[in-house]
Amino acid sequence: MLTTPCPTCRHPLEMSTPINNAPDTKPQAGDLSICINCGQVLQYNAIMSVEPIEISSIDLSVGNGAECVEVLTKAQKLIRQRGPIKKKTPGGD
Repeated sequence: MLTTPCPTCRHPLEMSTPINNAPDTKPQAGDLSICINCGQVLQYNAIMSVEPIEISSIDLSVGNGAECVEVLTKAQKLIRQRGPIKKKTPGGD
């Protein structure tokens, strides 16, 4: 499992789920992700770390670009409305 911190909020990114739920799919360079903590859209680079990108920079003419923009925009809005994930404290809830 690939573990890397979000470059925006430093929250650990510990998993990726393909949008099509295909089994055994691993991210590849150029694939997109989103931080579950801060809602930053991220793109995997050639060395499989992630870099922040703006939704407006996604090419709508390539593949399912328009669908990706719609899904990422909705997810980002929900994550940012919810706010950051609260850190668990030892012995706390």
